[in-house]
Amino acid sequence: ALFQQLTGINAVIFYSTKIFSHNAEIGTLLVGIVNCVTSALGIVMLFKFGRKTLLYNGMIGMSISLCLLASLKDYSYWQISLSLMFLLFFEISIG
Repeated sequence: ALFQQLTGINAVIFYSTKIFSHNAEIGTLLVGIVNCVTSALGIVMLFKFGRKTLLYNGMIGMSISLCLLASLKDYSYWQISLSLMFLLFFEISIG
């Protein structure tokens, strides 16, 4: 539970309207859809690949997406796609 809080997932979910300020409604809707779909996908992938593999790959994917997101200087569609990629890796690993 500690690692879930330290990843910053709450910031992505709670501040999704500010992160997606240009299209707040669509961004928040996409966060909800990705959250639900990848939760179900994570369960299926757990039985296929195992917990340790999903955990390692998810942490690597979250790290890459957050580093790329931090390197953005202004708003772009990369901001939306990298935030959703972070959410996807979170949900299939420790979410």
